[in-house]
Amino acid sequence: METIGITIIVVLVLIGVMFGIQFVLKQEPSEVGAEFRQSQLAANFLNTLAGTTTRVNDLTFTQLVQRCAEESSTCESVRTVAQGILDLTFVDWQKYQFTITKGSSPMITSVPEPSPCLGAKKIQSKSYPIPTRAETVTMKLDLC
Repeated sequence: METIGITIIVVLVLIGVMFGIQFVLKQEPSEVGAEFRQSQLAANFLNTLAGTTTRVNDLTFTQLVQRCAEESSTCESVRTVAQGILDLTFVDWQKYQFTITKGSSPMITSVPEPSPCLGAKKIQSKSYPIPTRAETVTMKLDLC
């Protein structure tokens, strides 16, 4: 008789635990947590992109952008490399806009063109400064 009582208690506890686990797993992530993840995604992507070695004379992306700031003939290479990496990273699951500015004037305008972020809510925006001889160049990634 005692074993039947203990068995019933164990079964009831297991059913309670299963309901508890089910409700915990079905909870939507908090908006703050999602915003933090998006912020980290944008910042980490820019940091990684800056140090990535390109196929253009084995220059890092940062060095390529610095050359673009000094001589505009390399700017098309910057756009091509950025577009390729961004497409491989974001195109299937995240709308984005990537720009590079020198001071207040744009060097590389919206990648991709036209911007998918026009009229869309910007979830996160991160910038990455790149020093050059003349002035600072800024890479900016907007996630929409």
